[in-house]
Amino acid sequence: MSENMAFPIPNSVLEPYIKQAVSTAITAALGDGTKLVEMAVHQAMQAKVRADGVRSNSDYENKFQLVEAVAQNRIQQITRDVINEMAEGMRPQIKTAIEAQLKKKHSAIAQALVDGLIKSLATSWNVKVDIVAPKENY
Repeated sequence: MSENMAFPIPNSVLEPYIKQAVSTAITAALGDGTKLVEMAVHQAMQAKVRADGVRSNSDYENKFQLVEAVAQNRIQQITRDVINEMAEGMRPQIKTAIEAQLKKKHSAIAQALVDGLIKSLATSWNVKVDIVAPKENY
C-alpha cells in the first residue's frame, strides 16, 4: 500500500526554510565574500575601455585600463581649468591682441561680409552670410 499522502503546507511556513536553504547554498558556492569583492574590483579596474572610460563593444577601441582613462580624463580637466584661469587673468591682454588683429584684418572681414550679403540676396529670399577669412600664414 503505497499511497501518496499530501499534506498541504502553507507558504508562510515553508518560505523561511527555503530562503535559509538558498542563502546557505549561495554562501557555499561563493565562498569568502571579501575575496569575491576584491576580484570584482580588480577586474573592473583592469577592464579595457575607450579614452572616455566607457567599455566599447569593439576591442579595437578599448585601449586603456579604466584607471588610466579616469586619471587621464581628470588630468585633462584640471589642465582645462588651469588654462581657463590663466586666460581669465590675461583677459585684458588677450582682448587688446584680438582688437589689434581685427583692426589689421578689418578690410578683409568687411569684404567677406559684403560678398556674403550680395551672394545671399542674389540667390534667395533669406539672408545668409558666410564669413570665410582669407587664409594667411600667421
